[in-house]
Amino acid sequence: VQAVSCHRPPHEGCLVPEALTMQLPAGTKGCLALAFSLDGRYLVAGCCEAAHAYVQVFDVMHAFKCVVDIEAHSDTIYGVAFGPQARQLLSYSSDGFAKVWDLPWLDPAGPNDARDDTPSPTAVFLHPSRVYCACFHPRAPVVLTGCFDGHVRAWSIGSGMVLNVLPPHSKWVTSIALAADGTWLVSADGGGAVQVW
Repeated sequence: VQAVSCHRPPHEGCLVPEALTMQLPAGTKGCLALAFSLDGRYLVAGCCEAAHAYVQVFDVMHAFKCVVDIEAHSDTIYGVAFGPQARQLLSYSSDGFAKVWDLPWLDPAGPNDARDDTPSPTAVFLHPSRVYCACFHPRAPVVLTGCFDGHVRAWSIGSGMVLNVLPPHSKWVTSIALAADGTWLVSADGGGAVQVW
């Protein structure tokens, strides 16, 4: 194995941030999930308190001001993601739910004010156990989820109904990935298997 070394001229700045500029609030039980919107304008965080888990959206362009604060789940949030448009969020949790949230007031051009009203999920996908991974389909109104029961499921965002359940892995599904055009799905499990669909 050969060591990789990287050298840059002294006048060239580092591409990786290396100075702390601020700290954002996180739950007393921690924050396990972070994601930026595709345009980099928003940051979403999934954090936990003693009795609930919540999703917060921060406006990066306005000093990471919190513009959305949703009590989203009853237990640990394993992941969060923005949809193809920054106004749609996905959260998934150990409470057995994956949820889609539409936030039409998020304005990609101007400042966003924090909202007093709490949005309701536009789609709720109930699973028999923990949801360890999920993602939006890049070209269709579909969410894919991976569950402790070993199944990958495809869900309709419009109806909330399951569209397909793939044959199970021998262990819990830990990760899923979709190709950018949606033609390949890859799922991995706790036993070390990686399956290409």
